[in-house]
Amino acid sequence: MNQKQSLNIGWNFFSEEKNRWNSAKVPGYIHQDLIDNDEIPDPFFGKNEEGLGWVGKKNWTYKLEFTPKKEIYDQKTIRICFEGVDTFANIYINGNLIISSNNMFHPWTADVKEFLKAGQNELIVKFRSPLDEVSSKMESLNYTLPADNDQAGKTSPHTRKAPYHYGWDWGPSLVSSGIWKDVCLMGYDEWYINNLIVSNKQCNLSEAKLEVEVHIYSKIKDVIKINISEPKSGVDQTMSTEIVKGLNTFKQEVVIQKPDLWWPAGHGNQPLYDFNVNVESENFSESKAKRIGIRDVFIKRSKDSRGESFEIYVNDTPIFSKGANWIPADSFTTRLTRQDYKKLILSATEANMNTLRVWGGGIYEPDCFYELCDEFGILVWQDFMFACSMYPADKDFLKSVEKEARYQVNRLKSFACIILWCGNNEIASGWLSWGWKEELPKTIWDDYKKLFHVLLSEVCNEIDPSRLYWPSSPGHDLNLPKEDQIYGKGDNHYWGVWHSGEDFEGFEQNIGRFMSEYGMQSFPSIKTINSFSKKEDQSIDSAVMNAHQKASLGTKNLLMYIEKYYLMPSQFTNVVELSQIMQADAIKFAVESHRRNMPFCMGTLYWQFNDCWPGISWSSIDYRGDWKALHYAARDFYSPVLICIKKNQNNLDFFIINDQDKTFEAEVNIQICLLNGKVLKEDKKVVLVEPTNSDCIFTYDMISDGLFSSLNFAESFVCCEILKKDTVISSNEFFFVKPKELALSKPDYEFSYKKNGDNFSLSIKANTFMYRLFIQSGNVEGHFSENYFHMKPGVMKEIIFKPVIKDLKDVPFKVSSLHDLT
Repeated sequence: MNQKQSLNIGWNFFSEEKNRWNSAKVPGYIHQDLIDNDEIPDPFFGKNEEGLGWVGKKNWTYKLEFTPKKEIYDQKTIRICFEGVDTFANIYINGNLIISSNNMFHPWTADVKEFLKAGQNELIVKFRSPLDEVSSKMESLNYTLPADNDQAGKTSPHTRKAPYHYGWDWGPSLVSSGIWKDVCLMGYDEWYINNLIVSNKQCNLSEAKLEVEVHIYSKIKDVIKINISEPKSGVDQTMSTEIVKGLNTFKQEVVIQKPDLWWPAGHGNQPLYDFNVNVESENFSESKAKRIGIRDVFIKRSKDSRGESFEIYVNDTPIFSKGANWIPADSFTTRLTRQDYKKLILSATEANMNTLRVWGGGIYEPDCFYELCDEFGILVWQDFMFACSMYPADKDFLKSVEKEARYQVNRLKSFACIILWCGNNEIASGWLSWGWKEELPKTIWDDYKKLFHVLLSEVCNEIDPSRLYWPSSPGHDLNLPKEDQIYGKGDNHYWGVWHSGEDFEGFEQNIGRFMSEYGMQSFPSIKTINSFSKKEDQSIDSAVMNAHQKASLGTKNLLMYIEKYYLMPSQFTNVVELSQIMQADAIKFAVESHRRNMPFCMGTLYWQFNDCWPGISWSSIDYRGDWKALHYAARDFYSPVLICIKKNQNNLDFFIINDQDKTFEAEVNIQICLLNGKVLKEDKKVVLVEPTNSDCIFTYDMISDGLFSSLNFAESFVCCEILKKDTVISSNEFFFVKPKELALSKPDYEFSYKKNGDNFSLSIKANTFMYRLFIQSGNVEGHFSENYFHMKPGVMKEIIFKPVIKDLKDVPFKVSSLHDLT
């Protein structure tokens, strides 16, 4: 019987500073071990990060003393497996070199039977500085590969290590080393199942054809039986075959009649099938399980009069992609638990998202991330881990990347959630538009082709031909591009708003087929700011705030955007809150522009979903998990059915956008109001809402309608709602002037709350108009059912607050609005 023994417990690392061995965590990182042993301060607090660059420049040694279990030691073959080593290390058992690692993105294994003792053994991992490791190679070159975000010597392009570890414009430079995934011993006599893959090949409502792929590594030649079973579908198939020494791959088609299809969130359910494969020989048997969703997915790219479409189809149904860009959820991801991932994925579904892009400057996320995306219906755009740099393409580097890519595609291709593979983030754009091709030898572009148009393309098309391989994001072709992104073909990153200082209207003027990046910054919550700073450091231009602002344009650019649209507050806490309101208004403007242009545009993913540390960034959820105003706004602007208003020269156009493949009748109510609550004009209309469509259903001509010429726009606004069976399914407002020009009255409202089980029920009645009313819960963590909304006079709202900690007796709620901030 095959046996496994975890080697995660009992590690130590050597501290040269203390000249002693200290306890270490595996999986873990040297930074975390130094923190746990009080040798460095928390890198996230204050300006501590600035004094910790030395950690990445040192070599580190880890040690484990262990005794193999007798049932493992007695096996004919014993392998050690390091699921992840970050990054450059020599690994020894009892003084014998067994592994030399140089890539954090795939496992490292070795046969160790000949080196093991029955009693105590010593396992040593000697990490070399990732900064020093490639310095000699860099010195031999007559050029430097671009890596603008790398704040640790531009070494990252030469290293298969998470690029964001070296710094990014939203995160710290903490170049760590560590055994970042599980370690185990495995003993076997004859053979073992190395991998089980269940892939969707063809499926529809009547039939699904799947491919079950079993990888068996054997030391002998033998005859085996392979049984494939799945209880829900009644699948039970057995075949006999031979195995030989080495790696054996077996593929078997499985057909399921009338499958229960998997759908993205908002389009149906997410049923999953539990496959089990049992392999049996005369002397031994072993099983492996895999849970999958059955669905068909492809990217439709069809030429038309405006370019070429880029649409996700699931089960032959067009899906408008709504979501955000995912970055690693911690600088030290070994601190994350499955529950941490679940909390974030649920936050995505609660905001009506159906897509996350796993961005190429981070890590390939752990299995639990993709399991949760399968479970909750989140589509995943999966980048390979290359971003914003040119990379070498020498023989050794390509060999390392090929091993990484083959491992990751095989690991992940069973997951229903993954819709495509993307070679890199913004590297083609960098070469074509950022000045790189003028500064670097042409051979660097040849290297780009070898890596992203040959190697990764061939790996994906060989191992997972059912999914699109997209060479770069943004991109517009499968061939090596001659020009940067094209609006009308492929996917686009638009940064005119923010990087170029353009007004929000820039979002409307730059719409592509699939908007995979755009964004706006804000401060994190006050609770999060309190976690990394003292009160005396809480000012706009303090050294600590600047240390937690990594963007090249800095907080100055963020303040510029606040001043464009709002009156600038004097108090720091008010600036923090107003930055979030501005961010929410900016991305709302962008998303509504994209959704109005359906089906020309069929995807919108804002930058960014989450944070890796507590800082000023583009995220909608900050490092501590607090929802910013943007995340609350996303729940509305990503609703399956959306009503919105656009001023088009002298017209006021009303749009209904329906993401779903359903036709229904609805009632639309439109009012033109004064801020004091008086209704000046009201229209009602019954409309037939078409599936997967954006339609202008009503227009006011502001020239011919005399009402508009008499309006004081600073005191007026438009509100609208759409009702389905007497239930409001979407509502929206339009203001004729910028928020800073509105004639807002001092807020007057009635507020009460009561405990309701583990939650709190809040009641608010507005007596005056309140722009972006928001509720805070002091230091109590939790989410509101609704927040950062407008309220007309006379309207009452019932809101639920769900605290993280249950059994609370009270919560210090505070109600505010834009008027209170400015």
